[in-house]
Amino acid sequence: MNYKNFELHFSKPRINRYYYAAGYSRTKAIRMYKQNLLVAQSIHPVIGVFEVVLRNSIYNAISNYFQDENWIVNQKEGFMSDKALVFRNNPSKISKRNDFLKREVLKAEQKLKMKYSKNPSMSINAGNIIAEQSFGFWTNFFEPHHYKILKGKPIRIFSNLPQGVGRKEILNKLNAIRKFRNRINHNEPICFVDNKFNYSEIEAIHRSIYELLNYIDERLIDFVESIDKTEETLNHLW
Repeated sequence: MNYKNFELHFSKPRINRYYYAAGYSRTKAIRMYKQNLLVAQSIHPVIGVFEVVLRNSIYNAISNYFQDENWIVNQKEGFMSDKALVFRNNPSKISKRNDFLKREVLKAEQKLKMKYSKNPSMSINAGNIIAEQSFGFWTNFFEPHHYKILKGKPIRIFSNLPQGVGRKEILNKLNAIRKFRNRINHNEPICFVDNKFNYSEIEAIHRSIYELLNYIDERLIDFVESIDKTEETLNHLW
């Protein structure tokens, strides 16, 4: 594909960053764009595994806390509606409620009702509501408000947590992974630092995922390494 057609199909604003980083070389810009896709492809399964492990670990921890495997349904009027989630918005002084988790569960229920409306044999349950939740839903358990309401139980999923690493450090890593994941899913550039083609952010995210998996259960590392092609891909790109 020549550059004119490439620009037409992928849009000039999207590929201009590659074009400038390539020193205005069209051939090099297309090659960089492909490399960005290959790196995204290689790390995506690792992020996917981490998201599933994080989700299930948090869900199990909260299930144990409430002694309720259906808490995602039953706690909509429980901790998801806790009075501690009401705050005053300065400087307006208007009271607002942080009902993010509740809204996301209600949204999932409504979506599933629509989906199953023509199939009476299907029913809404905790399992399919869990599957509808975003990465952001699970990282929210480490935000100060929900973390405090749940008495710090979310961090118990990290059985190998090093001394000096707490809620804030975990949240920062989770948010960085979440934002990186979203960029991959929207086919945005991930191989840049400022305006230079660079793999350092990918390497940092990759390390963070392995660190967090190790904090949860070191036995996960062997499994993830067996499907991880990130380093191999980076080593074969210029």
